Amino acid sequence: MTTELKRHRFTVEDYHRLADLGFLGPDLRTELLEGEIIEMATVREPHAECVDLLAARFIRGLDPAIRVRVQNPVRLSALSEPLPDLVIARARPGGFLRSHPEPGEIFPPGGLLDVDSDLSRPWLTVWVDEPSLAAIRLGDGAEVAVDGHSGRFPATVSWVSPVAEFTPTNVQTPDERAKLVFRVKLDLDNPDGVFKPGMPADAYFGRASARQPLEAHNP
Repeated sequence: MTTELKRHRFTVEDYHRLADLGFLGPDLRTELLEGEIIEMATVREPHAECVDLLAARFIRGLDPAIRVRVQNPVRLSALSEPLPDLVIARARPGGFLRSHPEPGEIFPPGGLLDVDSDLSRPWLTVWVDEPSLAAIRLGDGAEVAVDGHSGRFPATVSWVSPVAEFTPTNVQTPDERAKLVFRVKLDLDNPDGVFKPGMPADAYFGRASARQPLEAHNP
């Protein structure tokens, strides 16, 4: 006959109370995982160096509104408060003085942290129907106009998609969205900072035109 042992699972509040009562000494490195208190291994030199290098890189590159926390707890649930090597969290008004970061404040693995755009090299993506595409070649010149600025700016065709697709949903009319079109990318110079990501613009290839939002290169 096999006897199954019942385990008592600690909550985060229990875990904190044990620490406050002195059962978990200040020099003891532990974490709470699914209600079980786990004693953590000693951090050796190569481990510590890797964590320090990662933290320094993130701190230099991220917005001040994002916190980089090194070997500090996070509260994942009522039964889990692990002690990860490094966590990137959204800054909280008043900081984390009363509670550790929770799932909604922590950037998950593979999550988008930041987007850096090179506004000196923006591009405009437009969609061209098949009859008009025959007249467009790589390296061809085009013209781009934006609201609030008179005249047109020179552009260069840098890419033409070989695959047809339906017009994207940000094109305003249903009739236009039902057409099969080809994606064309126009590179622009931006010495005066006129172009911004998401700014609507009109592109002109001879007599044809198209209106789409601008994008910028990511370094």
